Amino acid sequence: MNAPAKQLHNNPADARPAMVIPTVRQPDFDLADDVPKYWWDNDPLKTLLLGALSASFPAGERFFIDSVRHFQDRIDDPELKKAVRAFIGQEAHHSKEHKLLNGYLEERGVGLGRLDREIQAFMDWMRKNLSPERQLAHTVAVEHFTALMAEEFLLKYDALDEMDPRMAPIWAWHAIEESEHKAVAFDVYKHIGGSEFTRVTEMALVSVLFPLFSTLHLTQLMKEQAS
Repeated sequence: MNAPAKQLHNNPADARPAMVIPTVRQPDFDLADDVPKYWWDNDPLKTLLLGALSASFPAGERFFIDSVRHFQDRIDDPELKKAVRAFIGQEAHHSKEHKLLNGYLEERGVGLGRLDREIQAFMDWMRKNLSPERQLAHTVAVEHFTALMAEEFLLKYDALDEMDPRMAPIWAWHAIEESEHKAVAFDVYKHIGGSEFTRVTEMALVSVLFPLFSTLHLTQLMKEQAS
């Protein structure tokens, strides 16, 4: 496992319980002035890929929180209640830290403001037009993809080792917490009796939209850097 991930990961000897209760951390990252503009392997493509993802997190994480919180009063399982509170805590910190990170990247010439506004508009559209159940199904689907990326890409691949040591801990922290709470929204969805048809169709939509938006946003950033 990558060094930054080792610093944050729970002891693997801890047996996985029936339900994982995520740990809410309050990290303090060092975003120093001398971090290079292209901080992942000195590669614009790699760096801007994560920049595009980071642009989606402040608005996206708030949407995920709201979609789960909407059903919080219907949860009568004590362990699931704890997991939901921890999920909300983790996602709130993700939104906060990535908002700070996005401002930091903006100051260094990576224009994330436009992407942030586009994503916020999309979240607002979903809040207005989708039922609470489908909003939660959307969260379930996106959480599946972000956890998959975290576990298979950031934590297993050498990506973290290739990053500037001031940036790697941010992504290690986020990846580990995505892995920890990956099942919470799904557990809430099942607990409230959410429609399997709605969940599966939303997963199919997100399977198309997630890579599509990621590619479009990366392309926008690459064009801006080239101009």
